Amino acid sequence: PELEVSVNTPTLDLGNASSSSTLTGTANFGVRVYLASGYVVYTRGGLPTTNGGAVIAGMPANAASSVGTEQFGINLVANTAPATFGAVPQQLPDGTFSFGSAATNYNTANSYRYADGEAVAQSTQSSGVTNYTISYIVNISNITKAGTYILNHDLVVVATY
Repeated sequence: PELEVSVNTPTLDLGNASSSSTLTGTANFGVRVYLASGYVVYTRGGLPTTNGGAVIAGMPANAASSVGTEQFGINLVANTAPATFGAVPQQLPDGTFSFGSAATNYNTANSYRYADGEAVAQSTQSSGVTNYTISYIVNISNITKAGTYILNHDLVVVATY
């Protein structure tokens, strides 16, 4: 059995936040599994946090981006709001050989969520490479504490047998 994971965007800078607009960004990773029953990709890591301990909470339920409201969320599909960004999972060489998909709660355009430890992608069978794009959003409010926010976002990929 073989599990291969590639991270194509190891760092991401979303820029400077404003309570009148949404920060967006994308990161890419790929997964391939051979001679296994598939795989599951879990999101792990903290939330956007300052050195002083201020935190932007993850979105515990799927929701649209809401300017002026503190939000941190992701999905793994193409979006049109708050901007056109992201992409559907790409099967390589094609859909007859690769079978990965975004998991429930992360597979709906313009709907974001972040819950540490949740499955964000999977395949239920041996699969060629599936390239995923994580779409990130961050919104702040007028009372969000100022500072530089850092997110250490890990992905845990587990082969299933």
